[in-house]
Amino acid sequence: MKINPKIFQTNDIRGLYPQEVNEKFAYLLGKAIVKISKAKTIVIGGDKRASSKILFKALSRGVIDYGAEVIDIGKISTPIFYFAVAEHRPADAGVMITASHLTNQYNGFKMVDNKSMSLDIKQRIKIKKLIEKENFKSLKKKGNIIKENAFDNYCQKKISLIKTPMAELNEMAKKIKFAIKYDTDKDRIMFFDEKKEKIPGDLITALLAKYILKNNKGEKIVITSNSSKIVREEIEKAGGKPIVSKIGHYFLKKKMVEEKAIFGGEISGHYYFKDFYFCECPDLVLLKVLEIIKKEKKTLRELIKPFKKYCHSGEINFKIRNKEKKINEIKKYFKESKKSFLDGLTCEFEDWWFNLRTSNTENILRLTLEAKDKKLMEEKIIYLKKFIKN
Repeated sequence: MKINPKIFQTNDIRGLYPQEVNEKFAYLLGKAIVKISKAKTIVIGGDKRASSKILFKALSRGVIDYGAEVIDIGKISTPIFYFAVAEHRPADAGVMITASHLTNQYNGFKMVDNKSMSLDIKQRIKIKKLIEKENFKSLKKKGNIIKENAFDNYCQKKISLIKTPMAELNEMAKKIKFAIKYDTDKDRIMFFDEKKEKIPGDLITALLAKYILKNNKGEKIVITSNSSKIVREEIEKAGGKPIVSKIGHYFLKKKMVEEKAIFGGEISGHYYFKDFYFCECPDLVLLKVLEIIKKEKKTLRELIKPFKKYCHSGEINFKIRNKEKKINEIKKYFKESKKSFLDGLTCEFEDWWFNLRTSNTENILRLTLEAKDKKLMEEKIIYLKKFIKN
């Protein structure tokens, strides 16, 4: 089968439906995962896209035809899927049918092992080659499908990870005036304060880290290279150890496992907990924010205000053909700065810093810049924009 190699991304498989991701692809993927993982049971769930139901049937057929059992957990969120694989119905592997935050014209697959850890690059390459060759033995012994409902047990799991009784938080939730927003597969959450202003995801990381570390001094918190400087400062002030990771689900989870970190967060609204298989659980994030508000007797806006110490640009995208060449030019120009190459290029100065990294799938450079005040931030953005575009 001919495959667009770009659909195999760092974290998962994503492509246009049905041009790149279709029933034939899903069927062969089912067989390939069984062969690579040697799985006897595979948990399969899907998001609410209409195409997810179609792909589920084809994927399941591939798994069954190659002799494994399918645990069908139905239309669910990605965090429930992680729970179902790792704890609710321990399985050998799992596949979540979703294209995450992308529009409905896309779909894809998140593939995990029995601990809900993403399959590594070598495994994904092997799967790709198997699908391309379509070289699978015909097996007489088929698997079957077992339907499971993981929702109730998932709810008990997240409740077990908070200290405040749910009845109290439910009553409190009726009175709050901030808003939240999930993405399509509900593995990320964004907050909007009482004045409807969007709260940067890294400031929620700072808030949670501060309170998680109160009873966990010395623990590690993983953050990304584009997080505000205040996040590191708050982690250190609370007695924790900030660990910087490359941006992205696969990299951050891997770093958390390596460092045995207790918590991790990204600007994009992904938050990871050691107690939740090093996976995202936005529902738990919300419950913990409610706990903090209850304890501190402050609004969310009041709690976030002390973290707005610096002016952060957010991510600014530039369409550039020769991305690496441009980064090298900038690296040479800013030779006096303190540099990191963990995730693209990060240059630090006394009162400002910037990160410039490439997109894995597009001819795009992503710039993040932070300064001590708005004026300096705007000056440096204008300066770097001219440099990048020339």
